[in-house]
Amino acid sequence: GCADATFTLTSAAPQAKCFKSFWWDEEQSLAKHLESTCHLQTVYIVSGVVPGIHNINNRVNVPSHFWTAYCGLDQNKRCSDSGGITGTNENDSTIRKMDVAALEAEL
Repeated sequence: GCADATFTLTSAAPQAKCFKSFWWDEEQSLAKHLESTCHLQTVYIVSGVVPGIHNINNRVNVPSHFWTAYCGLDQNKRCSDSGGITGTNENDSTIRKMDVAALEAEL
């Protein structure tokens, strides 16, 4: 019944084993950047995946890429700092930093 929904992971996606550590390191770097640059500001962070061509058990799609975009707002609710990161879901992935326009164009 109701408890079954507790075990549903709707925001989780399979990651390559070594990719997890690369992505985690980049997320930690982004958190430090936002803490120092956007201190006391409202920050919006959106993360997502690009669907891949492989599936697990013919049900769960394995994404080809992970991405994150962020925007910090100043006291006038204008974007004062923004950017994005993306990486291929591979053990030897290179995580790339870019501006939001470049990330949007790539996605």
